[in-house]
Amino acid sequence: MRLTLTKSMTFFLRVRHRSQIQLSFLFSIVLGLVISSAAYAYPDFIAYGYRSCLTCHFNGDGGGALNDYGRAVWASEFTSKAIFNRHTSDDKMGENSGFLGPVQLPWWIRPGIKTRDLYMVTNPGSKKQNERSIDMQREVNVAIFFDKDQRLMFYGDYGYRPLPQQYIGVSGKKPSKWISRNAYMRWQYNEKLFLYAGTMDKVFGIKNVDHTAYGRVYTRTTMDDQTDGVKAHYIADQYEIFGQIFAGNLAQTENLREKGFSFKYEKALKEKVAWGLSVMSTKNDYVEKQMASTEFRMGLRNPGDGLIGEIGFINSSAKGSKAELGYYTLLENMTKLVRGYNLLATFENYKEDTSKNGTENYRYGVGLLAFPWIRTELRLQLLNYRTLVPGQANPDSWVAMGQIHLSL
Repeated sequence: MRLTLTKSMTFFLRVRHRSQIQLSFLFSIVLGLVISSAAYAYPDFIAYGYRSCLTCHFNGDGGGALNDYGRAVWASEFTSKAIFNRHTSDDKMGENSGFLGPVQLPWWIRPGIKTRDLYMVTNPGSKKQNERSIDMQREVNVAIFFDKDQRLMFYGDYGYRPLPQQYIGVSGKKPSKWISRNAYMRWQYNEKLFLYAGTMDKVFGIKNVDHTAYGRVYTRTTMDDQTDGVKAHYIADQYEIFGQIFAGNLAQTENLREKGFSFKYEKALKEKVAWGLSVMSTKNDYVEKQMASTEFRMGLRNPGDGLIGEIGFINSSAKGSKAELGYYTLLENMTKLVRGYNLLATFENYKEDTSKNGTENYRYGVGLLAFPWIRTELRLQLLNYRTLVPGQANPDSWVAMGQIHLSL
C-alpha cells in the first residue's frame, strides 16, 4: 500500500558508584513531581499523543524543519490566541501556517527560514555579572520531493551559526560561521521503513530542545555535531527502531571525524507512555567512546502535561589515558499553564568518572516556554549551576536567558 504523507501521519498517530546513580535519578523524579506535572516542547509532544517525531518532522528522529502537518499542529493546537488571532478559528490558523500563509506552494517544494536570538546574563545582580547577546541561527532550508506521494525527498539547510566558544579570541584557523547542518536524501521504502543517506544528526537518546544539556554535550549530539552516513528507521504501531552508521562529518579534518554507529529502540507502553534504549560507539584519532542510555517519555492526565527522563553512561578512552566511565541524568518537567504558555522545570547532573570521588556537576532550571504568535517561540530560563569538588567549596553560578525563535 502506498501512503501519502497525510496517510502516514494517521498511521503514526495510532501508533555513580551505582547506588549514587540510582539515588540521583530517584531524586530527579521526586523533584520533578513535587515541582509539578508537565510537558510540552519537542520530545514532550507525547503529552498530546504525538509519540513519533516523524509525525511532524521530515527527519524521523526529530529536529530540522516541520512538515505540512507539523506546521498546522503548531499553529492550530499549540499557539496562543490570547493576544493575536482571538477570533480566528483553529482550522484557519492551520491553513495559514504555510511558508506563504494560505498560499499553496507547488507539491514538489517546501522552503523555510529560521532565525534564533539569545540574550544571556551570567550571575545577574553580582559583581561578576556578564551580559552577552548571541545570534544563534540564521538559516534557510528546503525540502524537495521527487513524487507526489513524497516517498523520495531531499532535505537541506544552510546558514549562519556563532563561532564555537573555544575558538573565540584564539588565533589560527577557525571553523566557518556558515555551515550546512543537514543535507540528506530520504526514501520511504514501504509504509514502515524509511532510509536516509547524507549529513544528519546522530541518533541517540532524547533529542532535548536544549542543546547545552549534559546528555547532549557529553555525548556530542549538540546542534553542530552532525555526521555523514546512512540511517534506517522502522516504525510500527507500538515501537520504533533506528540504526545508523556514520563516517564523521566530512567537512572536518580527517583526524577529528567521529566514525561509528548508533542504535535506538523505543516502545509505546500506553498511548502517551514510551520507553527507549539507545547505544552509540564513536571513534576518532584522539578519543573513543561507548555510550548507552535509557529514556522514558510520558503524558499525564491533562493534555499537554507530561514528563521526560533519561539516564546515560559514557565510557570514554582518550588516546594514551585510562578509560573512564561517567554518567548523566535528566528530568524535564513542564506544565501547560494555558494554551501557548508552559512552565518548564529541569534537573540534570553529570559525573565524568564513577570510579573515584571526583567532580560532579548539577544543573537546575525553571522557565517559561511560550508560543505567543504563529511561527514564534519565546523561551525564558533561570539556571543554577553547581559543581561539587571533594575538599573544595565552590560558589554556585546563575544564568538568566531569553531566547526568541522565528520560523517562516
